[in-house]
Amino acid sequence: MERMMAATGAWSPLVAAIVLNYELPEVTAQCVESLLASDYDNLQVTIVDNGSQDGSAEILHERFPQVAILASDRNLLFAGGMNLGLRHALALGADYALVMNNDTLVARDMVSRLVETAEMLPQAGIVAPAIYRTDGRLWAAGSRRRRLWPFPREVDAVDSPRQPFPVDYVTGCGMLIRCGVLKVIGLFDERYAMYYEDADFCARAAAAGYTIWVEPSAQMVHRVSESARRQAPQSAYAHTRYRIRFYRQHHQPLWWVGLPLIAFQEGFRIGKDWLAGRRGLAHARLRGLKDGFHQDLP
Repeated sequence: MERMMAATGAWSPLVAAIVLNYELPEVTAQCVESLLASDYDNLQVTIVDNGSQDGSAEILHERFPQVAILASDRNLLFAGGMNLGLRHALALGADYALVMNNDTLVARDMVSRLVETAEMLPQAGIVAPAIYRTDGRLWAAGSRRRRLWPFPREVDAVDSPRQPFPVDYVTGCGMLIRCGVLKVIGLFDERYAMYYEDADFCARAAAAGYTIWVEPSAQMVHRVSESARRQAPQSAYAHTRYRIRFYRQHHQPLWWVGLPLIAFQEGFRIGKDWLAGRRGLAHARLRGLKDGFHQDLP
């Protein structure tokens, strides 16, 4: 583990930040610029170019010669692309890996606050920031499982801006992972490919005895994903399929309550898309519904 002596005389853990790009070099560049402006003194930024065909890797390398760029020859989707970056983080000997969407901007002190909380809570495997929309509304601050209901409850308000709180799930849009966790439970499960890979990772970390926290004083802004918008049918298919897989895999014995409800919800969406003339979306959701129920589980 490579640590650096900070100006205060304390040792700073090495954080490897991983930003995934797919044919959105300007969006990615803005995210990277916000990271490079961080006040954290031992941060290494890596861009994973996920099979872009628009020259993204070259554009980003020219703009950020000090940043490592890992270029895949094909689109590995979210889980596969992030795993490429996580392997690089482990090879660096990083103490923490910061997984981020490229359509985000970080506060100057976000990384520092996440690391401070993780170091204060040695059993914490994952610490996430409070994530806000561009208009200042809270977008994500984790979610918690319910005792007698299969669907988690989103944290919809931050009660204390300086008090970290435990949750069951956080989004892969922004999460700081203790690298020791990766050595115990492995990387993201690439069978999820898109959606719910973050929830699956959190569930596996919790099963291994780690805790998951949100540090509300660490803040990030999330701009609505442009890449997801451009692939609406693919996104609809993946969200439906992997949502069902996740509940089948991790919500025993309440799956028999949750899955009929999910099937009803998705059936309603299919009907709504069909009546609105969005036949491509309707077909995509229907295929996701079928594949989610029939996909083999580990």
